[in-house]
Amino acid sequence: MLDRVILAGMLLLSLEPGGGTDSEDLQQFQYQMLESGAHSIVDAVNSCQEHFGAGRIPLPIELPPVEFTHLFGQCMDTGSVEPHLDIQYIHSSKPENEYHLEVYPAGHGPKLAYLSFTEVPIDEDTLGHYYQGPDRSLQLLTYTKGKWQYLLSSSYRPESNIEEKHLTSIAKSHIRYVKRTDPAYAQWGAVAIKETGKKYGMDVVDYLYMGRRTLSRDLAEEKFKLWLRKGSREFGVYVTVRYHPATRQLVSIVYEEA
Repeated sequence: MLDRVILAGMLLLSLEPGGGTDSEDLQQFQYQMLESGAHSIVDAVNSCQEHFGAGRIPLPIELPPVEFTHLFGQCMDTGSVEPHLDIQYIHSSKPENEYHLEVYPAGHGPKLAYLSFTEVPIDEDTLGHYYQGPDRSLQLLTYTKGKWQYLLSSSYRPESNIEEKHLTSIAKSHIRYVKRTDPAYAQWGAVAIKETGKKYGMDVVDYLYMGRRTLSRDLAEEKFKLWLRKGSREFGVYVTVRYHPATRQLVSIVYEEA
C-alpha cells in the first residue's frame, strides 16, 4: 500500500524544474502516470465493480481543500497487493497536494496492525482509525461502511494544507451520502415525512437521519429528526419508524416533539 501512496510523489520529483516547457513537463508527467497503469476514475470504478461483483462502490463526494491538476484511477485486481480500487488526486507541480483513496472489500483490506492508530468517531455507528507518520511520510484514515473498507491518505509534510480534520470531514460526508442513498433509509425516511406531515398537518421543511438500530431478529428501527413549519410556527419532532427487517413490514411509528 505504501508504495502506491508515494508513487505520484516519485513521478513528480522526477520532473526537474527548468528541464523543459510547462507543456512538455505536463506531457511527460501524464505519460508516466499512464505507463504506470492509471486510467480514468470512471473506467477504474467500472472495472472494479465488475471484478468484485458486489454491486456499486459508493465513493466520497468531498475532496480536500487544495488544488489538483490530475486525477487517475486503477483497479488493482492482479499482483501481490490486495485487490482494490485505487484513486489518486495530484498536482503536477506541488507534491504536497496529493490525496489518495483506496477501496477494498470489507474484511480484505491491507494488514495495518503495525501502525499506531487513533480512534476517530465518524458517526454514531462508524468508527474510523487515523494514523500520522513522521514528517514527510503520510497520514491516513480508514473506516468500513457496508460492503467496503475505505482508506484515505495524503502526504504529511509542513507545507501540506491537508490535515486530519479534512480527512475526517470527507469520511463524515461520505457516510451521510451512503445513508441517504441506502434503500432502507430512503424507504423509511419517505414514510416518516409523509406520516408526520399528515399527523401534524404541517410541512416538513428539513430532516436529519439519526441512525438505525436492530432491536431483535424481528424488529429494527430507523430514527429521524424532522423540522415542521406552518405559518410562523416551527418546531422539531423525533420520529422512530419500527419495522420487520426481513418482510419490510411497518410495525409502528413513534413521535416525540423536540
